[in-house]
Amino acid sequence: MPCAPANAPELDDFFTYAPVGVEVEPGLVEVRFGELLVTGGYLDRGQLLRALQLQDRCPRLRLGLCAVALGFLGRAALARAVAAWSALTTVDV
Repeated sequence: MPCAPANAPELDDFFTYAPVGVEVEPGLVEVRFGELLVTGGYLDRGQLLRALQLQDRCPRLRLGLCAVALGFLGRAALARAVAAWSALTTVDV
């Protein structure tokens, strides 16, 4: 019986480049944190994949901390990325 990875939604469209996110409803866009890390220049796609693989093995770790643990991202850069992520406008649907 195949086992689906814990982060299957992130991996489903990993190789599909979405510069501004994924449209979820007309006029609304979902921006995943991993995509923000790539589009913001914090990680390249290969590094994101490796961080997602580590997160799959250690599901309690957040993606940014996985990137830090792998040495792809410093803590200061992670803090800037989280601040950018937090500054995104959100809408309750």
